Amino acid sequence: MPQKIIIHLPAPVKKSVDAGAHNFFSILRQTFETAGYETVTRRQRKYSGVAALFGKDLHIFDIDGAVGRRALNVRRAHFYPFWSLENAGTRRTPRIAGKVFDPKSVNALKAQDFFNKICVRNLPAAPEVLPEDDFIFVPLQGRLLKRRNWQFANCKQMIDSILAQEPTRKILVKPHPRETYSRAEQAFISELSRFPQISITKADTHSLLAQCSYVATQNSAVAFEGFLYQKPAILFAKSDFHHICQTVTSPDQATEAFAKLAVERPAFEKFIYWYLQLNCINAGRDDAGTVILKMARECGWDMPSATEPE
Repeated sequence: MPQKIIIHLPAPVKKSVDAGAHNFFSILRQTFETAGYETVTRRQRKYSGVAALFGKDLHIFDIDGAVGRRALNVRRAHFYPFWSLENAGTRRTPRIAGKVFDPKSVNALKAQDFFNKICVRNLPAAPEVLPEDDFIFVPLQGRLLKRRNWQFANCKQMIDSILAQEPTRKILVKPHPRETYSRAEQAFISELSRFPQISITKADTHSLLAQCSYVATQNSAVAFEGFLYQKPAILFAKSDFHHICQTVTSPDQATEAFAKLAVERPAFEKFIYWYLQLNCINAGRDDAGTVILKMARECGWDMPSATEPE
């Protein structure tokens, strides 16, 4: 009997995959089945990861939940139709985070063409114009009052650092629209307004990215989206797109990191191409299956050989 790959999915996704209506997972299943595996789907539950520790089956989990060397996580890579396979326990330090980005090794013409297409596909034609200009955009995330093990500073320390380095420039802070903040967190956000240069905003993210000077955040994916607007970012946490960002790992390093923002233009076009096309699975290309097998091999699974994507 062929070895089995069990794909654990949330109920709505599982229903779509079982109906053959999810393009990426259809490619994923077909790829592994062509390689000689049997694939089945199961409802992903809180403790489903434990199953990966027993038996000989291989397991794939949606976003997170993988446990052990026979289990991988599958995640969307910022934009459709790009995806990534990751080892268990690497949500904050995924495979690509450890890779070296060398702009000189990336074909400039291919990168520019790819970048243009990604922008057309993902950016609005004319975002609303805001009255503010020359400001820092700070997209907030969750658990504002805690410093998690993948963060170099908590939210207060991050804001204090920004204020120390930018004593006069306007700062627009946007709470995460899908986060349910506690009363203490809401009080913290309201308290930020006591600083004359800080404003709490609900403005459209695209408008904020289009007009800001740069993005300052822990590691919000909004900063990655800002690369399409060619806006630099400064981070206060580990990230999978740190390669072209300034990262503040300690307070004494902040001055240098902020100073570099004004003088070093990141290679946005080449990075977007390198990250998405050369290091992710593009479900819209004919070689998606080849890249899936290659990525699974990178994660330690004994897969048939695969060639590099062009």
